[in-house]
Amino acid sequence: MHKQDIRKALKEKLHAISPEKKEIKQQKIFSRLSPLIHSLNFRYLLSNEFCAGLFAPLADEVNCVEYKEWKVISFPSFSSNDSMTFKKCSFEDLKESDEFGVKLLCPPSELEDVVPELLVVPGLGFTKNGERLGRGKGFYDRFLESYQGIKIALVFEEQILEKLPVEEHDVNVDYVVSEKGVWKQGEALKL
Repeated sequence: MHKQDIRKALKEKLHAISPEKKEIKQQKIFSRLSPLIHSLNFRYLLSNEFCAGLFAPLADEVNCVEYKEWKVISFPSFSSNDSMTFKKCSFEDLKESDEFGVKLLCPPSELEDVVPELLVVPGLGFTKNGERLGRGKGFYDRFLESYQGIKIALVFEEQILEKLPVEEHDVNVDYVVSEKGVWKQGEALKL
């Protein structure tokens, strides 16, 4: 299958999840995320020194903002030259922008740029090996090329596929967390 066909099929699967079921799944995902975060020895997770990179979720994505353990968070800021940086701010500080033809919540441009130590990476589909299928704009692909921190995907089980078409520029995430398990490069972790 081509990427566009896979994207369409995944969007249909995700659309079919009721809000009630989504909330239950999301809480299970968070219950798996906590032991993973703590196993990574981010002892200062609850301090003001640790910065997590999040994203303003779309309706069909796990709402990573609702995970209550983040203290300092940052969100992607997009530029017209197709680059992306992260800016330290709260979710409430995000402003609606339609600069790219779709409505996105973005941090105000005057805020401080940061490099998050842990990045929650969005995508439509993932494999347990960490391969990722984004939404097609390439912002995260370009950012991840040089990103050195830990990359985590929080996904509904419906988003996990056996395989995905990958290209040379695609960057895998380090961990995939769903309501049914946690995987590091294809290996199921017992946390």
